[in-house]
Amino acid sequence: MFEGDIAIVSPTFDDEEKRSLQDKLNEVRKLEGSMLDHEEVLRSRTSHRVRIGESERCVREYACGYTMDVGCAEGYFCGIAKQAGAERVVGIDISPNKIERARLRHPDCEFLTGDVIQPAVVEAPADVVLCFEVLQHLASYLQGILRLSHMVKPGGTLILSVPNLSPDLGHRQTEIDQGLSVEQLLRLVGGGGLGTRNGVWYFHAPLLFSEIEALGFSSIRTAPIDTFDGQRKGVWWVGCFRKS
Repeated sequence: MFEGDIAIVSPTFDDEEKRSLQDKLNEVRKLEGSMLDHEEVLRSRTSHRVRIGESERCVREYACGYTMDVGCAEGYFCGIAKQAGAERVVGIDISPNKIERARLRHPDCEFLTGDVIQPAVVEAPADVVLCFEVLQHLASYLQGILRLSHMVKPGGTLILSVPNLSPDLGHRQTEIDQGLSVEQLLRLVGGGGLGTRNGVWYFHAPLLFSEIEALGFSSIRTAPIDTFDGQRKGVWWVGCFRKS
């Protein structure tokens, strides 16, 4: 079993088990992208309306220069960044199907298919990096935020959102049997409602944001987001950070 219900641990980047799991999770995201249009799913759900609205406000306020969207899906926020005045917008996603749809919808942006954990995927640091609802799908979220920190140029801005679902002050990780097939993993941790857990990590968002600050960022905007009906408080967090 992949270790579950753990608090923060330093990732071992050369750990074979984590690499193997991440490879499978990448295939899950590709399969998911072939089965549904992520943008249509999110925009059709009233429960996500407030979170998407807050993310849009942040993008419209800070997008500029060279803006990169990590885990861009069909490019929705890339389009918002371009409208906001970013000169160059590049979206990256692991799913070829999502990238194909993104290119059709946003021909004035650039799109790349690739695993954002791999350093060779991206170019020089960007003025603004976006990352919405991605970190919970990584085998090592710490490796994810470390990669994001390298993608932002000094003085640049990182904007991201994460679910805030941990019942205590630490992060919790879904138990995953390494023997599960890609299809079985999709039913367990797939996004867009395809999985029962909808991600590998249950984050305590304030703690995650403090970890980002420890990598040389200062918080410039933090917004806990309730569901549209107000019944679930702070179930997502959106944050904007400036790199020193």
